[in-house]
Amino acid sequence: MPFLEYVVNNSFRSFKSYDQYLNAMEKFGKYLVTPSLKMRAEAVGTKLYDTKAGGQAADFTYPDVDGKMVSLSDFKGKVVLVDVWATWCGPCRQTAPIMKELAKEYAGKIVIYKVNVDKQKELAALFNATSIPLFVFI
Repeated sequence: MPFLEYVVNNSFRSFKSYDQYLNAMEKFGKYLVTPSLKMRAEAVGTKLYDTKAGGQAADFTYPDVDGKMVSLSDFKGKVVLVDVWATWCGPCRQTAPIMKELAKEYAGKIVIYKVNVDKQKELAALFNATSIPLFVFI
């Protein structure tokens, strides 16, 4: 088993705090070059992160609607609106055209990141999504 596989599969799982996770990501994060390794490491961070209003947002890396891997940290300094939704959710389908219009109107000023609760369960859990639609400003 390659070293980084071992680190993610064994060492990361022993962390008891989000600070431990952040320290490990600072040390090893730049070496997690495959999407699989990044997602497994971030799954550990997701379980440890405690969302607090006004606190630092947890960084995450997931595919965007075009399949390109993006991180929250890619948008540092910009307003990010996270739209947590599902295809089977009627109110979510009603807000979708509004979100699309907002994206056009505020292009370059805000970033809208859509999180599908069925495809990105761990990321939706990071935002404590217990009901949808859910809109989170970061």
